[in-house]
Amino acid sequence: MAIRKYSNPKVPFTLEGWVEAIENGMVPPGNINANATEDCLLLEVHIPKKVLKAAGTKNKESVPVLVFIHGGGGVFGSKDGSGPPSSNPRASWPRPNLPLTRTSSSSPSTTVSWDQDNIHLFGGSKDHVTIMGESGGRSSVLRHLIAAGAKCKSTKKLFQQAISQSPADIPVATSDPDELYDRFLSILKADNLDAAKSISSAAIITANIT
Repeated sequence: MAIRKYSNPKVPFTLEGWVEAIENGMVPPGNINANATEDCLLLEVHIPKKVLKAAGTKNKESVPVLVFIHGGGGVFGSKDGSGPPSSNPRASWPRPNLPLTRTSSSSPSTTVSWDQDNIHLFGGSKDHVTIMGESGGRSSVLRHLIAAGAKCKSTKKLFQQAISQSPADIPVATSDPDELYDRFLSILKADNLDAAKSISSAAIITANIT
């Protein structure tokens, strides 16, 4: 994972056949949870049985898609903290497990991009996608709206509607970024950012709150 640290997420591989996924996966670092790991970019897709059964047939009817981005202030939390989606016979519900930060929206963008390429296989409509977020997830939704308003290529046509609830963007005191960067590397005993990539996420979390 070291080579991927501080990089944009990528779809790791392609699976063939059926995979039995019946347990919750790992959660992002920063959580008070023994199952925390950097390898946590997971997407949970909830589809009504009727919709999934009809997917890929001539009688299929594509349903709206709701992408929910979990909260946590951009520093903790996982998809499992939002609870199961409400029963809805006419919607698919992808829920990403995201290592969110206050400044990055790359992980949610990867999720919505994946939906555009794959959600039709589950009976969802890529032309009726709503992104929804709460707390830190809400902040991510706002950044996607800003990027879409600026006609950013990475978010163009990825979604059609957005719902944002309880923002987690809290004003903080202005600090010298170079000074913070140097102090951060000093705590990690790293010479540069490349060297910091090889350091464990646990050590980085500790340095971040020191």
